[in-house]
Amino acid sequence: MGLVRGEAQGFELAQVTSKSWLAYIYLVTFGSIVAFTAYIWLLRAVEPALAGTYAFVNPVVAVLLGWAFASEQLNAGMLGARP
Repeated sequence: MGLVRGEAQGFELAQVTSKSWLAYIYLVTFGSIVAFTAYIWLLRAVEPALAGTYAFVNPVVAVLLGWAFASEQLNAGMLGARP
């Protein structure tokens, strides 16, 4: 959707910071491989309905980790998932 809206205009790969690359590598590693493996294990260990609660827990954990380790700001808009 971003490409359709023209958001890539003026984007240059060279402008991506090393912090952004590290965040990308972290997300690919932990957000995909480790999290998916843990989710598959959880599906085998508990009822699927209980395992589905990850969808409610993951965003909260992500916000708290961003605050704790990346100095991201917490604000009232996050309570309602608004930018």
